[in-house]
Amino acid sequence: MFGTAFTRTASFMSLPFLSIYLSQHTDLNPFEIGWVLGMSGLGAAFGGFAGGYLSDLFGRRMILLLAAGTWTGVFFSFFFADTFIQLSLLNLANGMCRSFFEPTSQALMADLTPESKRLKIFGYQYTALNVGMVLGPLLGAYLFQAVGIRTFLFTGIAYAIYFLLLMQKLSRHRVRIQEVKPAERVRFINCIKVIRKDAALGYFVLAETLFFIVYSQIETNLPIHLTDDLGNSALYPILLTINALVVILLQSVASGWAQHKNILSSLSLGCLLFSTGFSAYAIGGSAPVYISGMVLITLGEILIYPVSSLFIDRLADERLRGTYYGTYNFAQIGLFLGPTLGGWILKTVDGSWMWWMMVFISLHMIWFYAFGYRVYAKKSGFSIVAVIRRVLIDLHLIRLIKFSLKIVPLISLLSLSSFLLFHNADDSLRSPKRTDMVEVRIPEDASLRQIADELEQKGIIRDGKWFPIYAISNKTLKDLVIQPGVYQISPKADLEDVMKIMSRGTFTVEIPPGTTVHEIANSLDYLGVERDRFLKAVKAESYDFSFLEELPDQERPYRLEGYLMPGQYEFRKGVTEKEIVTSMLMRFDRLATKNIRSELNQKGWTVDEWVTVASLAEERPQRQSPSDAAQEIYRRLQQGYVLENALSYPYSEIAAYNTHHRRGLPPGPINNPGKIALKASLDQIPSNKAPERQQPPGR
Repeated sequence: MFGTAFTRTASFMSLPFLSIYLSQHTDLNPFEIGWVLGMSGLGAAFGGFAGGYLSDLFGRRMILLLAAGTWTGVFFSFFFADTFIQLSLLNLANGMCRSFFEPTSQALMADLTPESKRLKIFGYQYTALNVGMVLGPLLGAYLFQAVGIRTFLFTGIAYAIYFLLLMQKLSRHRVRIQEVKPAERVRFINCIKVIRKDAALGYFVLAETLFFIVYSQIETNLPIHLTDDLGNSALYPILLTINALVVILLQSVASGWAQHKNILSSLSLGCLLFSTGFSAYAIGGSAPVYISGMVLITLGEILIYPVSSLFIDRLADERLRGTYYGTYNFAQIGLFLGPTLGGWILKTVDGSWMWWMMVFISLHMIWFYAFGYRVYAKKSGFSIVAVIRRVLIDLHLIRLIKFSLKIVPLISLLSLSSFLLFHNADDSLRSPKRTDMVEVRIPEDASLRQIADELEQKGIIRDGKWFPIYAISNKTLKDLVIQPGVYQISPKADLEDVMKIMSRGTFTVEIPPGTTVHEIANSLDYLGVERDRFLKAVKAESYDFSFLEELPDQERPYRLEGYLMPGQYEFRKGVTEKEIVTSMLMRFDRLATKNIRSELNQKGWTVDEWVTVASLAEERPQRQSPSDAAQEIYRRLQQGYVLENALSYPYSEIAAYNTHHRRGLPPGPINNPGKIALKASLDQIPSNKAPERQQPPGR
């Protein structure tokens, strides 16, 4: 028991954090990370039978020491591994060591314990394992932050200490261990025949394989999913600790309850709790949901693990106890298949679908347990009817079944009504097809009814009558609380996306008239919008506005300079750079109406020339009004004089924009003019007199 707690503390300091390390510090994708982590299960699956048989053949002591010694070397080697192949082979060896050690230790505990007390012993062992799961992640969270992959060195040291202690204790109790060894050794070929013909064992191996496929997601894909869903994986060590604490506090209670129940009753209840817990992960969205899911998973786990071990003990021939436990260990192939399958699903679809798939798989465990127990009951002389009756009594289901039969008509009516209501609500809340970004305003103290009207008016939902109920359920289950503010909603966002957007809150930025793209980027960077990503969005992204099609095809530092409309903006937290640019272009598009474009066209001016003049007017001396500045610019253009405007970076360093030596307009706007400058430039524009672009200076 001490060894289980000690070594599990050591291994849980490092192994649960391996997936985080691989995702953050290597180039491996989720599928490759799942493969590396799954190799442990592959080694455990194929090594268990050999380890169990060898412990029957050569004794428990030799196999335990061999496994513990090799395990120590494996953990030391993790520190030096840095390639996909090395990490895969080491985790394969880790699984093989576990497959030799754990079945042998279980067989030894069964050897030394009366049959009536074995369920408690298996429960105590599971409790000891979870003591390690409490201490290990707590130590690992600190060590992994401090020393990273060097955490595996501490694990190796702990295993080395345990190896020395184990060698001493097994030597001291050598005589007692020898006394419980089978008197007759069974040939390997006979073991194969016995195992192959035991259908009950086969069904239980299949059920446990599904168990490990699903359970492996906790150690592999859960931290990655938490990062995607909640923004970080800080909740992960807490969930592991909760899992272990529930085991420690309730394992003895669960074992005491299961001791007086039919094995199939305990396993069926455990599977239902297990599946329900993973459905909470599929819902996700908040820490309380994940915590409640972990509690339910653990309650199912503390019933499944010791009870299934007890069943294998009842199946096993005394001479083949180690072999039976080793064969049962083949179910750990699920630890290989699970991360690989989960990684592929996570890469292909979102995390919610992955967890629903795990719920679907875990429900099938009940069928395989039931088939296996049916074979065992038939061999033991129990009738199937008696087994089913005992399960129904144990789970207090007989009264429930009788009651259910009486209210079938009511259930049918309620089900039909619920279906129709759900269909109506789903159709009302469905997002109509949209092609443009829309702006949603949520005032302070807005009611859910008012928010529903706003969403309906902006075409985000078809009908707002069901929205208040939807919003309340999101607040309760996913902790999504709508915050007041102004939100830009892209046409690709569905209602679930919109709820997440509106729950994050907003920030405000003021863009003064005459600000350059470079200056806007600096202001946004201060508010958390990455400067380089914003400039990339200005340069590289394409935007669907008709006025941009009229821009001249010439090289400019920033193609959209002049068209990012100044003013006060309120953006949601987490807004993309492209959404910010789109919002600014939308304001300019609303200002540059068809009438204005038609007027410019009649007078022989383009939109780009109009905006360029307005940007030059923004650079006027303080004593001069925008109207006077625009009038002077037009006069100089008509008379062929240089404009002599002061320029901001980067235009002050580009020769083509030099207004002191080149006549005519610069190649494009030199900043983003405001409404006043744009109106002044439009009012003062001369008729039928197109300006010249920059020309080399003349005499």
